[in-house]
This record gives sequence, structure tokens and C-alpha cells, in this order.
Amino acid sequence: MRSFSINAPWPLALLLLLATVPGMAQSGGSSPLSAYGLGEVVGNTQVPQLLMGSVGVAVTEPAGISPLNPASYVSLRKATFETGFAGHFTELSTDGATQDRNDVRVLGMSLGIPWGNGRWGLAIGMLPVTSTGYYVTDKQELSNGDEVTFQYRGTGGLNRAFLGLAHTIWRAKPDSSGRARGQLAVGANFNFLFGTVEASSNAIYPVGQGYTNLLSYTGLVLRGPTGNFGLHYSNELISLKTMVDRRKARFQREVDAHAEWVRTHPDEQREAPKIGPLPQVPWRYVIGLCGEMGTNLGAKRNALETSYVISSGVEVIRDTNNVSVGRKGTLFIPPSFGAGFQLMNERWNISADVRGRDWSALRLDVDGYSLPSQLRPSMSYQAGAAFRPARDRDREFLKRLIYRAGIRYTTDYLKVRDLQLDELAVSGGISIPLSEGNYLARVHLGVVAGQRGDAVETGIKERFANFYIGLTLTPNLRERWFSPFRIE
Repeated sequence: MRSFSINAPWPLALLLLLATVPGMAQSGGSSPLSAYGLGEVVGNTQVPQLLMGSVGVAVTEPAGISPLNPASYVSLRKATFETGFAGHFTELSTDGATQDRNDVRVLGMSLGIPWGNGRWGLAIGMLPVTSTGYYVTDKQELSNGDEVTFQYRGTGGLNRAFLGLAHTIWRAKPDSSGRARGQLAVGANFNFLFGTVEASSNAIYPVGQGYTNLLSYTGLVLRGPTGNFGLHYSNELISLKTMVDRRKARFQREVDAHAEWVRTHPDEQREAPKIGPLPQVPWRYVIGLCGEMGTNLGAKRNALETSYVISSGVEVIRDTNNVSVGRKGTLFIPPSFGAGFQLMNERWNISADVRGRDWSALRLDVDGYSLPSQLRPSMSYQAGAAFRPARDRDREFLKRLIYRAGIRYTTDYLKVRDLQLDELAVSGGISIPLSEGNYLARVHLGVVAGQRGDAVETGIKERFANFYIGLTLTPNLRERWFSPFRIE
């Protein structure tokens, strides 16, 4: 029997194929670059924050859960449930060849419960951390003219179940109007990471020519606890009294100017100025800090390598070359950090933050399994804003919408052709109230579009448009489904 094998680690062979073979075909969910490391890092999964550039370190919303910084849980007004879905549409370009791919993902779910008049907050949920999903094929001609097909497939990823608690440890005395001033909140999440990263390569030769096909499978099962923590310090940037006094002073100047105009134009008419609604919420700021501890996950390797032939369309195993079940080890995931800032009032929410992790410190100690060594420190910079035209109780539908937009720049943890990949994306969307009686419950719709890599410098470029649907639910006894039924 004749056979053919690849001695290089198969992820390296995959990257070489991506960079040098124009005739390659790729389909499936995630990027073929998810063959590296633990897959694509998912990042922020909360849809309202995704539509604001993926900010999350200093963000506080009355019905928004931010697991990136568990100190945010004390800002919840009511029990809140959040979930989301994403549709990914990507165009991959490699040395002149272009392929399209798409997939749909569930972004997890989370539940937050506040109590103690803003002093305590609890959250629980499950979220994706990394995602691996690709299918790459390549055909090559042998020296005798026969053609061999190589298939590379990867699935799986890492997930996180979390339970978090937040507490306001200090709060300044309220002012004369009873409004809170400065406060400091801290929070922590207990996380359990789990998942499996699976990869296979398959060399398929012509049938009936005496060749033996080779199938190789490797699975890395990961389990282990970790934790992340955060703090929020918030205070008034401009007090409500100052804002009201400024509005009244401006109105008085307009009244005086109007009176002067009337005096100098006795034969003309012009509408008198109106003061309009006075501010009800002061400008506030939030400073956020967060971090995640480095952790050693338990790792278990399963591997299988077989040779087979195809007879009458059926795969017939000839030999099992290698079997490895439950070979144990550890995977060290390095710590991360983040810092952010937010400005907000009754209509505006403006936020920016920076997050980073030194992925070059990732270490895998499992006999017979290795991850690519060219991982690099990753940094992410994001900024975004949300605008609501009217106050919470306004009855006009369009004024109750929340408009969101943002921008994000990321240096990826992957290095290709001695250059670190980067990503630039912009986002935008709206949050639509589900009912007139419950202004916190909303459905979120939006898109994130951008580019990853550069076809000229790295040989790989991804252009993507990701569409998001998010749902935020809060209980409200005035909603119809909370009303009791009575059958006559």
C-alpha cells in the first residue's frame, strides 16, 4: 500500500495552505485562523455594549449586565435577563483567492438581580469565550499525475459559566435633594471554564489505485475554575442644581434679548422664548477597573490516527496507527486587565475603555499536544455612545428608542508572516422598547462591520458584517402576561 503523511504540525500546514494555495476552498463557521491558539476570542457578548464598540469596563445601564466588570451589577434597577444572537457574514481573501462564509451563533445568556437599594447585585450566566469552526480543503497533484485531497476541520471552543456578586462599599451622604453623590462599588465573578477544541486532518487518495487514506483526530478537553473582579467609582460631574441654575440663567438671557428686540421692533412680532423641561438627572461619570486572574486549567488530550480505504463508497479501516485517550496536563491562561471611563445623563451614555492580555504567556503542558508558539500580547481599544431623545416615560415611540454607535481597534494575538494581525470595526444599532409600560425591556438590533488583517502585508484579509439581535427582559406587573386571567 502507498501512503502519504505530513510531518509538520497540522495547524502550521493549514496556515501555509492559506498563504500559498489560491485554489483552496473554505467553508464553515469561524475563520480558518481559529485553528490557532484556542480559537477566535469572542470578546464582549452583551449586544447593547457590542453596538457601542464593545465597551464594557465602565458601562452602567439600569437594565444592562456587564460580566467584564462585575461591579456594574449594583447599577441594575430591576431583575434583568439578557440573551443575544449573531449572524456572521465574512469575506476571506488570501493571495488573490476569495471565499465567503457565514454562521449563526448564540451569545449566551445572563440573569442579574439587584437588592438593597443599589447596594447589592447578583448575576449568573453562561457565555462563549473562544470559538473554533472551519473546514478547509486543498487538492494537490502527485508525481504520477494522481490527485490527493486534504481536508482540515476544526470545531468546538471554550465557554464560561459564572456567578458574580457586587456590593457598594462606600456611598457619600445624599445632597439636600436626596440624590446620591459619590459611591464606590466592587464585584467579583466565580467562573468555571469548560470546553473541547477538536481538530482533524484527512488525506483522501484516488479510489482503486492502491493508496491508503489517512485520518487524524485530536481533541483537547479543558476544565477549570478562575475568577475576575472589578470596581466602579462614580460621582457627579456637574450637579443637578448647577445644571438647573445654568438653564434658568440662559433662559433669562433669552427673555432679556427678546424684550430688547420687541422694544426696537415695535411693529414686528416674534414668538417669545420658552424655557422647556428642566434637567432632572445630573451629568455623572464612572471610572472602571477590572481584571481576570491567570489560571491553570485541567487539560486532557484524546487522539486517534487511522488508515482506511474506500470500498463501494464505504470507509473500511485498515489499521489504527495511534490511540491516545485521557492524556492529562495543564493549560495556563494568562491574566487580563481593563480600564474605562463613562459620562452619562438622562439622554447620553458615552464610554471608552482599553483591555489587554499577554497571550504570549500562555503555556500548554500536555504530552503529545502543542499550540502554536507565535501568540502575542493582545490589546483592544473601544469607544461608543448611546443617545435617547426623550425621558423614560415619554409616550412618543421614536423618542423612546435608544440609538447606539461605536468603534473598536484590536491587535490580535495571532502573528502571520512576522506581522501581528489587527482589526478595525465600527458598529451601530437601536434598542426598541417592548411595551409602553416597561421602558427597560427592549429588543436590540444592530450591525458590526470591519476588517481583520491585510492581504498585502500578511496575505490574509477578512472583511465582515455581523448582525446582532439582543433581548433584555425585566419584570413589570403592569404587563399583560403578569395579569391574572378570569374565565366567565
